[in-house]
Amino acid sequence: MKLIRCHILGIFLISSLGFSTQVFFSPNGGARAELVRLIQQSSANIDIAIYSFTSKELGLAVSAAAKSGRKVRVLADRDQNKGKSSVIPWISKYVEVRILPEPGVRGIMHDKFMLIGSRILTTGSYNWTNNAEYFNQENLLVITDTEMIKAYHREFEKLWSQANPYKAYDNDPSF
Repeated sequence: MKLIRCHILGIFLISSLGFSTQVFFSPNGGARAELVRLIQQSSANIDIAIYSFTSKELGLAVSAAAKSGRKVRVLADRDQNKGKSSVIPWISKYVEVRILPEPGVRGIMHDKFMLIGSRILTTGSYNWTNNAEYFNQENLLVITDTEMIKAYHREFEKLWSQANPYKAYDNDPSF
């Protein structure tokens, strides 16, 4: 009988300022469940910068958030979003999606973070994929430090302003 090793580590580091950080490790460490819970339980707008997004469960949660009236923006990598398992094509029906980098520009959009309003930041190596959840060694941090959240908001807005709308790539043969 093969045992599946489960890493669940939720550490709350409470600073004297009242901020907390919780960490999840994969495989099978609850990162996806925590992301879904955060998306479902919040009523705030959501900004996501994600390299690889193939998790249907997370795609459904993000789409449901948008359908409930929240503003949801997703910044995705140009090459990763065109993969056969990417959920970007179908979530783009419900959320605003932009793509980086532009065609012909070297580099990748390798960030992996989500901002929920001005109160919650998730970041780490965790891609929003089944491989990240079930096979890879990855991590997810859930952070409530307001200064760190502000820094990530500034970075998201900078990247968002540089990105192209997803629809611009629909008929681009170089895509």
